[in-house]
Amino acid sequence: MMAATQTSSSAMVRGHVRRLAPSSSSCLAHPPGFGERSPSTKGGARRGRGVVTRAAAANDAAASGGGFGGGFGSTSLGTLGSAIELRSRLQDLDVERNRSRGGRDGDGWEEINGAWCRTPPGRAWGVAHFIGGAVLGSYPHIAYDAFLSQLCDEAGVFVVATPYELGTNHSAISAECQAKLNSAWGAVAAREGYNPGAMPVFAVGHSLGCKLQLIAACGGGAAAADGDDAAKGSDKAGA
Repeated sequence: MMAATQTSSSAMVRGHVRRLAPSSSSCLAHPPGFGERSPSTKGGARRGRGVVTRAAAANDAAASGGGFGGGFGSTSLGTLGSAIELRSRLQDLDVERNRSRGGRDGDGWEEINGAWCRTPPGRAWGVAHFIGGAVLGSYPHIAYDAFLSQLCDEAGVFVVATPYELGTNHSAISAECQAKLNSAWGAVAAREGYNPGAMPVFAVGHSLGCKLQLIAACGGGAAAADGDDAAKGSDKAGA
């Protein structure tokens, strides 16, 4: 399922993201065209749609059960081989799209400091930080292209989609995604002349991505990052 939370109460993404209190949550059904590709891209659309759509329903079950927490179980993508095949096909699609990628003049996506970013036609008034589900979240600019492109273009928000590699330490993954968000958004704000402190940031997620956003909202991701820094400091001190 798709969920979204607002980290600033001063504004909302109209028609796409509901305004929520910090303690509340909202679930959105897969939007029209979920798993498809935007009309601006060329080549491989039919194959990409089939790969992503078949995995979307299974991906929802993955984050709710023990499948991805301790490996791939029968209730998630079925087998480890299925997940590897899906990731391989997404990687092939990424290679195909890379031939025509070129930021705003290409498919609309820019890779900035480890995150996939999309700028609306006019001046953005807010930022939507998206984290996808297991496996699909490794290539959010492909698996969620239609949804994120529509969110960006019609709602007028800058989209930062942070990819991640699947693992069992969700706190560390959450911290990694937040770090990519801060780095990418900081770079774009400096380039485009935005004031980051004056713009609301919305947390949007699908499946496991919802959990990762919740961990960050509760401070778990930051705690994991602090713990990693402390561990690195101890190692240096010991050396």
